[in-house]
Amino acid sequence: MANGSVSKDGSSKDGASGEAWNKTCQILRRELGEATFGSWLGQASLREQDGDVCLVAATGVARDWIRRHAWRRIGELWAQNDPKGRSLALKSKMEFEGQASASPAPASAAAGILFSRTNFSIGPRSWFAVCFRAKTPSVRSK
Repeated sequence: MANGSVSKDGSSKDGASGEAWNKTCQILRRELGEATFGSWLGQASLREQDGDVCLVAATGVARDWIRRHAWRRIGELWAQNDPKGRSLALKSKMEFEGQASASPAPASAAAGILFSRTNFSIGPRSWFAVCFRAKTPSVRSK
């Protein structure tokens, strides 16, 4: 998918963005090697939204790897190959799709709460948490 072209809805299409991305990918594939390119950039896609161009990584882990190890070079190659001189953003698939839908997250997810008193179950894997909860003065057990 990384060597695919782009359209406003994310589907394949030949055009300036797709051509620039194809050239960028050819050089990256040579510089990084086929295995590394395939592992980290192979599932990435180039998307256009409201005139902005975004490289969408398959996962947050892939996005982070790209940012740490290849983003500067991708930016250089993109600047050389994009005839319109647009900037390129980097997001994970979840970030990109979440931005499009812009639905609010539940309050517990926003606060980072994974378990509450109502959905907490006691078992061998949660024994440490049960012991911690019992010793924490601010949390009362039922």
